[in-house]
Amino acid sequence: MDSGALMSTFRVEIAEKLGIKIESGERRMSIGIAGKIEVFIHEIEIKVFDKWFPCRVAFSKEHKARFNLLGREGFFDRHLITFNEKEKKTILTEF
Repeated sequence: MDSGALMSTFRVEIAEKLGIKIESGERRMSIGIAGKIEVFIHEIEIKVFDKWFPCRVAFSKEHKARFNLLGREGFFDRHLITFNEKEKKTILTEF
C-alpha cells in the first residue's frame, strides 16, 4: 500500500499470469520516486484480505520494484485504512 501513489502499479509478470496484453490498455506516462515510466492501465478485479473489487491498475515493464503498489485511485478511495503499528495490523473498511 502506497498512499503517495496515485494509481496502483503492478509488475508486468502479473499481467502475463492473468493473460493481459498490457499494450492493449490505456497508455500513460507515470512519474514517481523512480522517475518517469510508461504504463498501460487496465480495469481488473483484485483481492485484498478475502475481498474482491474492481481496480484500475497500471502495468509497466519499467516498474522495477520487487513488489506491486496499491495506490489511491481504486484502492485508498474505496477503503478506510487503519494501520495499527502497535499490533502490526492493517484494517480495511469498505465505504
